[in-house]
Amino acid sequence: MKAFKPIKGVNFALPKNGRVLLIFKNGQIVGGEILRQDEHIASLMSLLELAEQAGYTITASELD
Repeated sequence: MKAFKPIKGVNFALPKNGRVLLIFKNGQIVGGEILRQDEHIASLMSLLELAEQAGYTITASELD
């Protein structure tokens, strides 16, 4: 793994598989997390589309 610039004073190395979530604020990295193999990042719409493709029915809850 390649050494990475410290984030908030903490050094960490980038994984070879490239699965890293970086958080930026004003063009600067302010946080980061190495993702596990069982973790995935998706928007809510993408998640709902995947669920529908898998056979789930998505419905809005009824408000009283």
